[in-house]
Amino acid sequence: MSRARRELLLSAAFSTWGLAIAITLIHVWRRPSSPDQMMGLAKTQGFDAHGPMLWMAGLIVLPLLLPLLLRPVVRLLAEGEAWARNTVLAAAPVVIWIVTVNGTIGRAVVPFAIVIALCTLARRRPLTFTRHDFVLVPAFLVTLLALIDITKTHSHDCAVYAAILVLILRVAVTFVPSPLPPGLAFTLAPLALILQTGFFARDQRYFGWHALAIVIVSPFLVRWFLRNRRRAVRAIAFVVYPLALFCYWNAINSTTAEGKPRVNFFEYGHALLPASEYLQGELPYRDILPAHGLIEDGGFDALVFAAGETTVGRSLETRELIAALTAVALYALAWAVTGSPHAAMLAVLLCIANGFFTPAIRLLPAIATLALIAAAVRWRRPRLFLLAAFGTVLCGATSLDFAAYTFLTLIVALLRTRPSLRGRAVRLAAIGIAAGVVPLFLGFAIFGILDDFFRGTFIEVLGVGPAYTLAFFTAPEALGARQFFPEILAVALEPRSFLYVAWPLLVLIAGATLTRRWPRKFEPAVLLLVWSVATGISYAERHHLYFAMTAIVLLLTAIVSLLRKRSALALPAVLVAFVIANPTTHFSIVGVNREHRAPPPEWVEIRDIPRARGALWHVSDAQAVASVNKYLALALKPDETFLDFTNSGALYFLFRRDCPIREYEVAFFQTEEKQREVIRRIETNPKIRAALVPATPHGRFTVDIPNAWRAPLVYQYLLDHFEPDFEEGEIAFWRRK
Repeated sequence: MSRARRELLLSAAFSTWGLAIAITLIHVWRRPSSPDQMMGLAKTQGFDAHGPMLWMAGLIVLPLLLPLLLRPVVRLLAEGEAWARNTVLAAAPVVIWIVTVNGTIGRAVVPFAIVIALCTLARRRPLTFTRHDFVLVPAFLVTLLALIDITKTHSHDCAVYAAILVLILRVAVTFVPSPLPPGLAFTLAPLALILQTGFFARDQRYFGWHALAIVIVSPFLVRWFLRNRRRAVRAIAFVVYPLALFCYWNAINSTTAEGKPRVNFFEYGHALLPASEYLQGELPYRDILPAHGLIEDGGFDALVFAAGETTVGRSLETRELIAALTAVALYALAWAVTGSPHAAMLAVLLCIANGFFTPAIRLLPAIATLALIAAAVRWRRPRLFLLAAFGTVLCGATSLDFAAYTFLTLIVALLRTRPSLRGRAVRLAAIGIAAGVVPLFLGFAIFGILDDFFRGTFIEVLGVGPAYTLAFFTAPEALGARQFFPEILAVALEPRSFLYVAWPLLVLIAGATLTRRWPRKFEPAVLLLVWSVATGISYAERHHLYFAMTAIVLLLTAIVSLLRKRSALALPAVLVAFVIANPTTHFSIVGVNREHRAPPPEWVEIRDIPRARGALWHVSDAQAVASVNKYLALALKPDETFLDFTNSGALYFLFRRDCPIREYEVAFFQTEEKQREVIRRIETNPKIRAALVPATPHGRFTVDIPNAWRAPLVYQYLLDHFEPDFEEGEIAFWRRK
């Protein structure tokens, strides 16, 4: 780039600064009207009529004046190092951003002035930026959280000053002599995120100063003592990045902020009810149907309860802890697909920022298995196919749908493997599947439930799929306003709309790429396309968008490829990623979660029911639980139970009552055969003394339609053999005649 062009861009940056300052002057000119002001609209609304004119004059003059006044600075920066002028250029849109978020003159002037002064004074200092400087991103996150905790100020302000502080440190470490790249000096800084997690007491994790001290001091110590470049690079890739991602998610989520996890009464009942039955000695598939998968529906929770306290809080905390490992698995997947640990780290952070990150027990094995498949293909290590194949079995034991998507991807990977390696890869995959399936089926056979497993999984669960199907397509609000092509592209970067635009693109790309073989560095992306496209089936049933995280990984893969080729499309692609990141909303959420020390008033604890402790319940759910507790205490003996006709399976766990049927939702017994089986169980079980029914036709937890429509025979039986006995709020019990 010529000197003249560099000066032109710098002048544009200073003009942008002038515009930002002028925007904030609206607070200066928005003053009350004077008593002698001429009557007009301004007078009636009480503001100075000259204000709009003065504000518009500033919008015209300052963008023209600042580049002229700072012409000497422009010349100095133009002849300095590239990092100095690039930093100034990057800071200009940041000033516009902070002004639009919370505009004051101080916010418009001070941060940019600091950046200009720093870059001008150190413009001749070579900072030798390399790819190792991506470690500054998690170091920035540590600093951001520390400043929020210390200052208790606006999170967006803290983001700006955290970036400035990290930049100052990055400049300063270059004055410490070392043969290694300066970026490696920040190897230990991201680990300070550990101190900001929920593993520490409130006064410790929100102290701030200890984490900030590590960020400030550790780079100089590492810079002075570190001499082994290879170990530092490996430590960043294998330890620092995955640990920082795990800890960052823990530090900013609502459970850490509020001290206890929140209970999703309906969804969590799918795990609590089977776990409750397992604790009483009942067996899966024969006595209770784990519809999603053995591990997801109660298996994991039963193991947690067997190892300690039997409470909702303990189960949810353990679930969230293990589910957070999804960040590590997603990092491994993104690394295998992009070939860059730095891009992988950014992919996970991008998912966290825009809300696509979904930590879940049922998703974790699938993401980890995909990472193994991608790594086996990229680095041509057939042995990893053995672990990947075993992972597909684990996926099946956890969640049937994700097992199907992942197994399909494994098959495609084996078919696309080089002929010279395919035979070995297939043999290893077969061994891996056998290593998972044989012990699993042998265990089922020993307990006498192997036939129940096959019948429950492949007949009962799959048979009720149509009962859950929603409409063909439901567009988000932003996308609904622009339904036609190419107008739809105008809202394509809105986070929710992005997924609806991305999936058709993924289908088209997959259709094009599957027709040929690619170099092994591109093959993992092709396989991830297969998995992402296959998950579209989940949209057909319940409108789930399970491909959100993998779509971001594929976006980062495209950006890395464009950057390596030095393509002109690289910069627009990076800007697209920034827009999708939704940074304003993310920093707002981070600020709220770090500043709040208690749950909102609509979330409460239930202390009088032992198994409900340790978690937060929505007020409506807590009231419903209290009503159920009142009725059961008055009307039922300890060994008696009730039939749940409201999809509220969690109640059996909370009150230690036996579930008299195999299904935890009405939809699973809506065939005539299943309804008659439920009726037979009621007739032959004298311990069923009551039925929990919807207080209104739609009730608390109907799935799309009233339960009476789904199981009319059972509902009619309840009408004939039970009578209303108790009703309070959303809870209604009928007593057996």
